[in-house]
Amino acid sequence: MVDEKFKLLIVDDNPQNLQVLGNLLEKNNYLVEYAQSGSEALEWIKTEMFDLILLDIMMPGMDGFEVCREIRKNKDFDDVPVIFLTAKTDKYSVVKGFELNAQDYISKPFDTTELTARIKTHIELKSSKDKLKNVNTWLEEKVNEKTKELSETNKKLNETLIEIQKLDKMKNHFLHLTSNEIRTPLTGIVGTLHLLKNQEAATTLKDLIELLEKSITRLESFASKAILTTELSSNSYSYKMEMVNLTELIRFCLLDYNEVIFKKNIQLLDKMDNSLLVHADKELLSKLFSFIIENAISHTPDGKTIEIETIRFNSKVKCTITDFGEGFSENDPDEIFSPFTFNNSDYHKVNDMSMYIAKLISELHNGELKIYNKAGTGGTVEIILNINNNK
Repeated sequence: MVDEKFKLLIVDDNPQNLQVLGNLLEKNNYLVEYAQSGSEALEWIKTEMFDLILLDIMMPGMDGFEVCREIRKNKDFDDVPVIFLTAKTDKYSVVKGFELNAQDYISKPFDTTELTARIKTHIELKSSKDKLKNVNTWLEEKVNEKTKELSETNKKLNETLIEIQKLDKMKNHFLHLTSNEIRTPLTGIVGTLHLLKNQEAATTLKDLIELLEKSITRLESFASKAILTTELSSNSYSYKMEMVNLTELIRFCLLDYNEVIFKKNIQLLDKMDNSLLVHADKELLSKLFSFIIENAISHTPDGKTIEIETIRFNSKVKCTITDFGEGFSENDPDEIFSPFTFNNSDYHKVNDMSMYIAKLISELHNGELKIYNKAGTGGTVEIILNINNNK
């Protein structure tokens, strides 16, 4: 997003306000267009697309509320962020703006730093949401692809039907996840924070703000994993292959979990060979081991041990990560590694798509990822990678 220029529309009947805002945004590398009335703004959106609209409320003729209502009637602008800029600070006006599906509300006179930060945040959220829509498009394309194959051959009719059902189920599950995780009313979150910040910070309000922050973090985590899944599955990820010291990488990943390891008094049994090198994308490999380590930690009881071992055999390297928790269930491994599986609280998992992504990364490196139960108790994840990999 660094090199991409975003296009904004400023709607205000005051020429001085237009000039001040325009200069500020152009200095921040945005493309800016101007409208001095609601009707002029509506003419703009007939022919141009914008990444965000700054909209004044108090304007002669058509006010900002009516302009926003008309903008939302255009399906191309259904998800384009709208930020109200106005001197009206009463709660009624704020609520009315959010009811019209505006994303934010900033009072005049505004702080330029706060304004540019909010604009940047809403544009990034819109960009992430667009990418997530592409995930669903990709799933739809896969369903159509399998349907076409079915019409061309009867050889593997049953197998193809099963694949279609799985992909269709994945699509529906993803839509359900999108509804619960991605389409969480971001406008409500932003609006609540805006109202709360103008009140006394009582303990209950602080707790609510923390809850909102956790929700946003969860949303961002899911978005990142969904986008990564799309890039890997559609072969659009740009690999940076290099020789990586596997032990150093795993130990570096462990640093992110020092706090929870200490809190749970988990003992780490390090049986890793310091000399092992693998040919891999370092960033992807870090994600793979972070997901597996997080899984092991989350299922290890307090005071127990996690064992990590690496060995070389032939032209490959094997890493095993074993915890002493409840172990994996006997569910079908295909279900365990499914990206969008529901009602799966009975088996080992971190959350959402982590195990699926870990397996996908290993396979894209011409490797393997297996799971099995340790004799007695606990679960083991085995990762096999190539020392030389012509990815």
